Amino acid sequence: MPFNTQWNGFGPAFTPDGSGVYFFSNRPAASAVAGDTWFVPVKSGWGGCRKRQSTRPATEQHTRPPVPRVGSDFDTFLEEEGLLEDVTVIAVKRYIAYLLTAKMMEENLTKAELARRMETSRSALNRLLDPENSSITLQTLQSAAQALGGRLKIELDFDHAA
Repeated sequence: MPFNTQWNGFGPAFTPDGSGVYFFSNRPAASAVAGDTWFVPVKSGWGGCRKRQSTRPATEQHTRPPVPRVGSDFDTFLEEEGLLEDVTVIAVKRYIAYLLTAKMMEENLTKAELARRMETSRSALNRLLDPENSSITLQTLQSAAQALGGRLKIELDFDHAA
């Protein structure tokens, strides 16, 4: 889901106090909070986003009132429903599959060539690239990162643990 740029953003989530939005993105990491995680502060009024310039005459322009925040944030909702862990695993795996597939396309690599570089089978690579299959190993991730000219970085965040 593009956020008005050439880059892709995933998994937007409001902070518990509504002061901002965290999301994953494949944007260059110069301003990222940690790795590929981004934060956008939400300002009062129209959510802190810049309004697009309208091509309509001023008399035809419509404005929308700010949407009031109701209830808790989405993570809290998922946690209350007992779904947070499963949804997080699925979202992270989809993001990993997306990043690897995008890099393969950028490098014009076939699955057969990437599997050869990783010294693994095509079926193991297919499991890695399948956004719905969360059964992957650190070794497989490391092999894929190295085969694509990258490195694997993992971060554990205990500040936001439930």
